Amino acid sequence: MKIRKGFVSNSSSSSFIVGFLKVPRTIKKMKEMLFGEKSEFKNPYPYTENPKSPSWWPTEEIAEIVFNDMKKKKKLTYDQMADIVSSGWYEGHPDHRWPSDYNEMTNDEQRTFWEEREKEEDEAAEKHLDRFLKNLPKDMKFFVFSYSDNDGELGGSMEHGDLFRDMKHLKISKH
Repeated sequence: MKIRKGFVSNSSSSSFIVGFLKVPRTIKKMKEMLFGEKSEFKNPYPYTENPKSPSWWPTEEIAEIVFNDMKKKKKLTYDQMADIVSSGWYEGHPDHRWPSDYNEMTNDEQRTFWEEREKEEDEAAEKHLDRFLKNLPKDMKFFVFSYSDNDGELGGSMEHGDLFRDMKHLKISKH
């Protein structure tokens, strides 16, 4: 069992599995894919306690971050995508109830409970991924991007601001 000592924050992160028919070769192409002609990306949660908190971010800056993140990555395999989906929460994630008698269960019964739960989550993740991939072109290339509140206000905006809304993607929350 892991015991965490010290400060624990309530921050979040999300992974995005994003599909590309054509991998962008420049920041300008990435910006076009993400935002079209828009020059600003709305900050979904400007910090009200910070008067310098921006309401909008330059799309060029965000496109550069995403482009540079993509350069560090390899195309995802199906198994890698399934692992990413099963590692967090998504729309349709199985709703598990904690057994009321969990504390009375033997160690073997608890282990069986967790193994069954993990198997159910893996199966649900694959079904979710299969529904996503079903009508997409077979030659689409997929990459994963992760953004977090821990990355500051811009990272939080990229996580929560529907950054990939104009692209085929899955969002996996890891709160």
